Amino acid sequence: MGKNLSITPGDKFTYSGGNMIILGEVLRNAVCMNILDFGNQYLFEPLGIDSVYWYQFDNGVFACDGSIKMTPRDMLKIGITFLNERIWNGQRIISKKWIEKSKTTYKNNTGIRLPLDDTGKNDYAYTWWVNEISGSGKRAKLFQASGWGGQEIIVLPEYNMVVVFTGGSYVVKKRIYKILERFVLPAID
Repeated sequence: MGKNLSITPGDKFTYSGGNMIILGEVLRNAVCMNILDFGNQYLFEPLGIDSVYWYQFDNGVFACDGSIKMTPRDMLKIGITFLNERIWNGQRIISKKWIEKSKTTYKNNTGIRLPLDDTGKNDYAYTWWVNEISGSGKRAKLFQASGWGGQEIIVLPEYNMVVVFTGGSYVVKKRIYKILERFVLPAID
């Protein structure tokens, strides 16, 4: 009679900032501490990051979909920790399994066009966007944390490099890949 609307997990992908907020609340309930305190204890303090501001709604829920402010140098520390596959100054900060999942795309999380982005089609992993870039005659994989307005942490393992962009343009297309391909990658060869 009716159409079967059941979907198996992994069959369909839709990016939603709301899902990240829910994930933050799931984590808060699992660890019995607010997300900023958890982040400070297990990520920010071990990385020497002390300038974090994270937007909190009136009901106390943190905007885990973004709205976190930190310096470009602190963004770089997060990228370097991912580049070094979880290690910062000899200390394991993040599980290696999480790092691997953060740069591995999954079925139906591919070919996604991002608004105001020049990256073409991206793949999505565990909260990181995954793509390839051409530079100096070779293709290299990258994974990136991408914020609305131009805040980017881009990890390029094949170049042993992390690039951070900051910006505040919420209506103009970002040109980060063009900058990487035309200026950054040729400068390192």
